[in-house]
Amino acid sequence: MAKKSTAIDVTQGVIWQQLLSLCVPIFFSSFFQQAYTLIGTYIVGQFGGKLALGGIQATMVLTELCIGFCVGVGAGCAVITGQYFGQHDDERLSRSVHTAMTLALVGGIVFSILGIVFVEPMLVLMNTPHELLAEGVAYARCYFAAMVAALLLNMGTALLRAVGDTRGPAVIIASGCFVNVAFDILFVAVNDSIPLTLSALPYESSSGIYVPYTAFDASPGGVIPAYNAQAQTFVLFTRQRRLVFDLS
Repeated sequence: MAKKSTAIDVTQGVIWQQLLSLCVPIFFSSFFQQAYTLIGTYIVGQFGGKLALGGIQATMVLTELCIGFCVGVGAGCAVITGQYFGQHDDERLSRSVHTAMTLALVGGIVFSILGIVFVEPMLVLMNTPHELLAEGVAYARCYFAAMVAALLLNMGTALLRAVGDTRGPAVIIASGCFVNVAFDILFVAVNDSIPLTLSALPYESSSGIYVPYTAFDASPGGVIPAYNAQAQTFVLFTRQRRLVFDLS
């Protein structure tokens, strides 16, 4: 028995019913995307701290640029694919889909490499506050490293919508939101259980030494760490101040 297709041909049937079937899943897709943004911001703000949240906000212009580019490229390719789908031209439809996905793959790789390499100079040119630069660079590089997946996802969902399948992208986006929230809780909230209080610092966990970042102000040159294994001391110093921890 042939598998029932989820695509909707709006050139046939009652137009308002077809449009309603198309629009409702798109609404829920947008809802889940906005919900994840709010939940992610809350988790980072509550457990990651002000610097982590500020670093994310500092890169907002770059991430919004990436999202806009992905959505724009997907929408442009979807127009051509939708035309061939409406004309029932299967050969050109197949060629347009393969071309669009190839473009997304190659473009994602190029943007990932460029983003990882040039994100720090771009943030410096944007006059990102010194205390937010490290967090912003780390977040932006992770974001750009996933540009291939983001571009493929946006292109794939746009092409599915072009042929009338809006339910599939809605399910994919909703599932991705739940997975992202789960990983946010795991890697941000759960890992925050380390007792990083001034009375407990320095704290050693998983071969890492945690020290208070509030010990220094944002001075030129940053904070330089030094570890002396023989003396069992850990030193943080800038040009003006020095903080020594006795680990013995």
